[in-house]
Amino acid sequence: MALARRVIGERAELYVDANGGYSAKQAIRVAERMREHEVTWFEEPVSSDDLAGLRLVREHSAATAIAAGHHLQVSAHCAPNLHGHGLTLRTGPAETYRVA
Repeated sequence: MALARRVIGERAELYVDANGGYSAKQAIRVAERMREHEVTWFEEPVSSDDLAGLRLVREHSAATAIAAGHHLQVSAHCAPNLHGHGLTLRTGPAETYRVA
């Protein structure tokens, strides 16, 4: 992250995609280190199937947006505080826009 920040400079946004590779506790530690590098977006810190883990990471990572994976399908009550450009809800596209 430090190298990426140096290369792109301070004015560019830095996005990190973990591809679901961390446990929730690991992702929280990584997200804490992201603050010093001003990471804007942390995509799929844990598996997109781990909704409890996603929520836990989000609750402990206020400085960085936490994004769910492209294929995540959740009901509206599970979606608060999760971002995702591919997020779909079982209730359909209209509900996806309402929650987003």
